[in-house]
Parts: sequence; structure tokens; C-alpha cells
Amino acid sequence: MKKQLTILLSLTVLIFSCKKEVNSSTDQPEQTSVDVRAVLTKQPWKLKEIRALLGNTLSYYLRNGQGNTANFDKEYISFKTDNTGTYFNGDSAYKITSWNFKDAALSVVVYNVAYRGDTIPVTWEHLKVTNDSLNYSEFFTRNGQTALSVATRIPSTGTNPQ
Repeated sequence: MKKQLTILLSLTVLIFSCKKEVNSSTDQPEQTSVDVRAVLTKQPWKLKEIRALLGNTLSYYLRNGQGNTANFDKEYISFKTDNTGTYFNGDSAYKITSWNFKDAALSVVVYNVAYRGDTIPVTWEHLKVTNDSLNYSEFFTRNGQTALSVATRIPSTGTNPQ
């Protein structure tokens, strides 16, 4: 009886603690009907926040934050409507030779970066796009090391995308 009561209370707490996410400024559900391709190609995107594991090294970055273990202040990515683009790592620009959505839901993007004589395929999964942010998980392999990260990007406006 005690075990059943504990399970019942746990389920009750779980059910009542779950709620639908809402936009706090309007108290309405977040907009989900954006033209993903148009938003992605509209402007360059800079990192707002990233948590990454490259090989065995953890990195964290929050724009204008304290305690960062990596610096992405000048980094940005730009996708063009012709399925090419540019990745700027803060020091050098690299051509995105191609990019495409890999699913009908437009939640997976694979792009290929020409990087120092090699082509690196980068995959973004679980892509969530709004007019003012991109959220995704990312993975790729470079120089024999696999990278896995979770990131949020925001628009990079002006003549200098930083």
C-alpha cells in the first residue's frame, strides 16, 4: 500500500509539474510556422552560447559571459540561398561548399566546410528556428577528433557580422 501511494504521488507531481512552454512576453505558445530556409539564409548567425566536447576537451562560451573556456566573439556562419556559405572561426573564413536539409521537417542540416585542404561534413540536428535564434545539436570529426556540441545562435547584423 505504501509503495502504491508513493507511485501515485510521484505520478501526480509529474503530471502537474509539466506545462506547455509559452513565450513569457506574450503568454502565447511559441511561433512554429517560420520559413526555415528564408530565416537561415537571411543573415549571418553568431554564437550566443555553446557547450562543446572536442575529443576529450570540454568548452563553454556565453556571449558577454564570464568564465568562458573558449572565445567565439568573432565567429559566425552564413548560409546562402544557392546552398553555399561561409564559416568564419574568428581568424579565417572557410567556404561552405554545400548545405542541405536532410529531412522533411527541416530539423537536420548537413553542410560541408572546405577546411585546410579537406572537406569536413558538419551535421546540425534537432534544429529549432525562430526569426531571432537557431538552436541545435552539432557533430563533426576534424583531425581525427569528434566534436559534439549544443548551441544557440543569434542574428549577426551590420556590415561586420561580428
